[in-house]
Amino acid sequence: MKKSYTIDTIFALMLFFVFTVSVLFVLINGAISYKNISSYSQSSFYDRTCISYIDTKIKHYDNTENTISILDVNGIKTLKISEVIDATTYSTYIYLYNGMIKELFCEDDANIDLEFGIDIIDTYALDFNAVSSNLIHITCSIDENRSSELFVNVKSLQEVL
Repeated sequence: MKKSYTIDTIFALMLFFVFTVSVLFVLINGAISYKNISSYSQSSFYDRTCISYIDTKIKHYDNTENTISILDVNGIKTLKISEVIDATTYSTYIYLYNGMIKELFCEDDANIDLEFGIDIIDTYALDFNAVSSNLIHITCSIDENRSSELFVNVKSLQEVL
């Protein structure tokens, strides 16, 4: 009788051990999957936010009273949006500086220092290209492997590098 009791106990403990190892295996795989999905979701968020931010700025200011141009300012490719407020022309510059997309708002004839722009979002690369007289190609990369692209039709495109 004692022998049967010991075998039953060992079998129950082995079954509990197998169940515990299975649960731990499922939990670890779930945690790894969650981490990968979260990382991908975060990088997608930054890609979409970068492109959406610039697209929204362009669409907001794209009318006959304002001008949009692509300029080289101190060796940095910059999107310049000019608008007239109370008979004074102001410009908004959007550009990549030290790994950050920045925005600088100032009077049009002011000496600008791109270092003083407001930080918008971290990114790896940002590029503006005028494809035609009314089409801008925007590329934003969060890292060296992934990038987002957008073509924007612009009514008020004036100057190009």
